[in-house]
Amino acid sequence: MKTNKATILGVALIASCALHAIQFIRTAHEVTKASLPAATDARAGAPETRPLRAPGIDSNAGASILDRCNKQLVSAQSDLAAAQEQLAQRRDQRARFDEAAREAAMEQRIGPAVEAALSKMPGVLREVECRGDICKVHLSARTRDEARVAWKSLTKDPQVGELTDIFTNEPGVARRP
Repeated sequence: MKTNKATILGVALIASCALHAIQFIRTAHEVTKASLPAATDARAGAPETRPLRAPGIDSNAGASILDRCNKQLVSAQSDLAAAQEQLAQRRDQRARFDEAAREAAMEQRIGPAVEAALSKMPGVLREVECRGDICKVHLSARTRDEARVAWKSLTKDPQVGELTDIFTNEPGVARRP
């Protein structure tokens, strides 16, 4: 299973919030323990202790750190859910594509639009493969910049745009014959 940026970000954020929460709890526990009345210690003959404050920690600081962590966590969870939704949609598209029969009629309809969009780029090789309701356009160029320009001209072309609902860019390894 591939690990994506959103998963790594979510795990890192959760770990960061957990560490901040632990630090907050320890500090709050030390301050609370130090500020309890020393009645039991005074009865036993121990000297009375004064309440201690953790140096540099405002009593509201821990709560604000925890609130910030919670907000960051909610945001990261939202980003993670969106990334997982996109991943599930891509998996669904791949499965539909892999399971469907080849559609020659669809290739004949989309192929000329792709050719027209990329007609001014003779060095870019293209291949259109349609299965079911999904078509893949494989672009192969001499340089990465040339491939990016080809991709942009393909996705910005109005004739190709009329035939598509969504564009997905999946960089791949160049295939050699």
